[in-house]
Amino acid sequence: MSILCYNISINESEAAMFKFLNLGQLSTSELVIYMVLLVVIAYFGLANSTIQLIGYFRFYKPLTKKLEKFSAFQDPAYLNLIKSRLIGNLFVFILTLAITLFMCWRTGGVGFATAFVSFLAGILLYSKNLRYELWNVQHFAHQYQDYLDKEKFTRFLRAEYDISLEKLSDKQFVLQRLRKGK
Repeated sequence: MSILCYNISINESEAAMFKFLNLGQLSTSELVIYMVLLVVIAYFGLANSTIQLIGYFRFYKPLTKKLEKFSAFQDPAYLNLIKSRLIGNLFVFILTLAITLFMCWRTGGVGFATAFVSFLAGILLYSKNLRYELWNVQHFAHQYQDYLDKEKFTRFLRAEYDISLEKLSDKQFVLQRLRKGK
């Protein structure tokens, strides 16, 4: 059985796909579900992955170059772990961007406005993590502690930030240093 739609004869499976992709009328419950999903994906997914990518190029890449100069990694192959971080973040960014754009297209103008507001709120929240370099160094040291040569990393900390590894591990010290603006 075929359905006549816009003077084109299509079968039922094609009609179902056309209905799914058609911007057309969404019921109120469908629209609410799309909007909730759009807010969650734009806020937690797209904004977070955008900040992660910015953080990679603004912080992780320059820091790894500095650490290479100090030979702070136990094995140079460990640098691939940090470079592979880019691939994962890029995949998540592209996936959430595609889902967000599709859902915006399905919901029309209100979807774009909702996604934009959610994305901006997420960027404002997550961008706090990029402001403080010492906090990022502390996070980096905790995350990659098994791959760093502690003696060379301590030399790096003394040369760049004038602190020891023990002080870097102390959260209160780092918070006080950030409040002073150092």
